Amino acid sequence: MGKPKSQWQTKAKKRAEKPENSLAAVFRILNHFFANFHMWISEMTDPRNEAYITYTQMDLIILAILKNVCSISSMRSMDENFNEDICIENLSKLTGDVALKEIPHYDTLNYYLERLSPEELSIVRAKMIKSLISNRVFDANKLFNKHWQVILDGTG
Repeated sequence: MGKPKSQWQTKAKKRAEKPENSLAAVFRILNHFFANFHMWISEMTDPRNEAYITYTQMDLIILAILKNVCSISSMRSMDENFNEDICIENLSKLTGDVALKEIPHYDTLNYYLERLSPEELSIVRAKMIKSLISNRVFDANKLFNKHWQVILDGTG
């Protein structure tokens, strides 16, 4: 027999179990696991014309990350949901950009991401993985405390 209906894991229960403050979790993860994240982003080659730059690369990268962390499905929705003083303040804290007065428009973010070289993000991703490995984050998950587990997706 299955579980009684009162014990089922419903969508409402899943929502209630989510952490209260996703922003604090992002802050904690970046600072704990990727202390050099700001430096890695600043080392990327900026594809934009310097004369027209209003937002830092960190502003745009963190905004794109937050859009995904907050499960926002479209850029226009991001613009609508994040256009609040508290969101601007939080983005400023995350990026360290004290001059930030507005959330970048989604067209600005799209323009930046379209021109940013995928290799630049690959370098940052590689640095993040190296940081996790060197800090032995995955060691507790070794098979028989000896072998790395590898997960493959063979659906494609």
